[in-house]
Amino acid sequence: MIIFISGKDKYRSLEKFNEIFKKYKNQDYWINSFTFDDLKKINSENLNFSAFLFQNNIFTKKRVIVFLGCLLDQNFLKQITEYRNILANSNDIFIFFEEEDLKINKNLFKDFQDKVKFYNFDFLLPYELKKWIEKKTKENNFYFEKGAFEKFIEYINEDLFEAQNALEKIFAFKNYGKTGDFKIKNEDIEILFRKKNKAKIFDTIEQISKKNKKGALKLLQEHYDKGDSPLYIFSMIIYQFRNLILLSYLLQKEKKILPFQIEKIQKRTGLSLFVIKKSLSILEKFTFVELKKIYSFLFQLDSQVKSGKIDPELALKLFIAQI
Repeated sequence: MIIFISGKDKYRSLEKFNEIFKKYKNQDYWINSFTFDDLKKINSENLNFSAFLFQNNIFTKKRVIVFLGCLLDQNFLKQITEYRNILANSNDIFIFFEEEDLKINKNLFKDFQDKVKFYNFDFLLPYELKKWIEKKTKENNFYFEKGAFEKFIEYINEDLFEAQNALEKIFAFKNYGKTGDFKIKNEDIEILFRKKNKAKIFDTIEQISKKNKKGALKLLQEHYDKGDSPLYIFSMIIYQFRNLILLSYLLQKEKKILPFQIEKIQKRTGLSLFVIKKSLSILEKFTFVELKKIYSFLFQLDSQVKSGKIDPELALKLFIAQI
């Protein structure tokens, strides 16, 4: 059997991957995983997929073999299509997980019906995001009062990791020192996501762009003194650097879009005017390559935070130490 999981929405693609992984793990399958770098080490000159197909006679258990980001290699991708009949009819489970949209001809697999599954997760549309937030809120026994939901939506985008972090911040705030208060009010949103906080985050990022560690640490302490959690600050920094990359890429690709054409940029990105204006002033201090390098490091730290290897406060310190 073959399972392809891909898409820009990493939250839901990882959710599906974990769901499938847990299912087969509970069925006592033998499980192994390979990254693209692992495959290159196995055979640096020619990635040969057949080695994984003809080993099953030495295993007593059925196998689940996970390939993470391996379809980037065109030779490897070609072999998957060549061996598709054997793969689809195998008792083993082959899972291919990609963080971007899958570039593969699905028609090549149309004859295998239930033996090949494709899961692609693009970013949720606005009405889908609304349903997702309502579901998560209900699962935690909370609900938004009139107007509060619309106000909350203004502070998040399609990134479900960010939306989840924002919801967890609300739930923690409502649960702290209170009982029986399950209504998320307008004033709660204003306290937790006020524009002043956004401004401070941009000030912090500006200090980072100037490589001013002392200034960045001072602003972090101001956040702590105001009661902002390290997780909130860390998630906001990731979010803002993601926006910087998006805007930098857009301005670099679309030569006709100039910094002063704010409304056109807003239409293309869906970002608020406040975020765009603050971002454009900071963009002058970074190259696109620098932004990608910074965001890559943030992504690594974020993965470590989510896996529990480090806490958000340490992640912030490590991030600022690298500037």
